[in-house]
Amino acid sequence: MIKRRTWRRNKSKIIFGALILGSLAFSHNDISRNMAGMQQMRADLEKQANDQTKLELNEENIQAQSVIADARLKRGCIPVVDPNPKVVDGFTYFNLVPLQKEAPVRDRTNKSYLVAGTCVVGANGETAILQENNEGVPVALNIAVGGSKELVDKNIRRIAGSKAKVFWNTPIKE
Repeated sequence: MIKRRTWRRNKSKIIFGALILGSLAFSHNDISRNMAGMQQMRADLEKQANDQTKLELNEENIQAQSVIADARLKRGCIPVVDPNPKVVDGFTYFNLVPLQKEAPVRDRTNKSYLVAGTCVVGANGETAILQENNEGVPVALNIAVGGSKELVDKNIRRIAGSKAKVFWNTPIKE
């Protein structure tokens, strides 16, 4: 009697519940696939958010380095040139070269190392302060990239005179 009474009172609920359980049993594979797809989508969104954060931090870092490089250029930096000048029509051309981290920088005339604390500028507007390494040799450290090319031009003209020409380094892909 209790079963019959329960059935009469809750017939629609029992039928509806049975239909839900049946549909869940038949759509189990679809639900599993959708869950896997949602997990993949969530992972992709997290990766995109991380990439965006990295890009924003990188941009902030570039802007901060640019400010440092410009300040160094305004104070005056020594351009680092190729040790093998090119002579064309009786004129000697010294091409700017990119700075390399922890690379020593020498004076081009007497081949001695530049003094620690000297500010140098490379072919792409990057600046560095020479600091002594473990052997006591001044090397390029604290490289700041993104210096203004106008400031580099002005700095070189201040050193070499108004006839100085700057040929910017154009990198190649390896």
